[in-house]
Amino acid sequence: TYQDGAFSIGLNWQMLREGEREVIWQDGAIPGYASFCILQPQLDMALVILSNELDPATLSRLSTLANRIMQGIDARSVTKP
Repeated sequence: TYQDGAFSIGLNWQMLREGEREVIWQDGAIPGYASFCILQPQLDMALVILSNELDPATLSRLSTLANRIMQGIDARSVTKP
């Protein structure tokens, strides 16, 4: 469920609603590796990014990359914060 506006967390997935569309994502890392999974159910889109790099900025870069890819596929895509 969505609480305090449009952002919520469910089963450790982060969720953001923008109007009728939502974006669901999760990222994670272990030493030397990072991953990012993002879903946009209303647009029938999903993206998984795997990286064999991990530094303090890796997860931020993966998030930015995911937003750019999703927006490039469909401009109606909800941008993850």
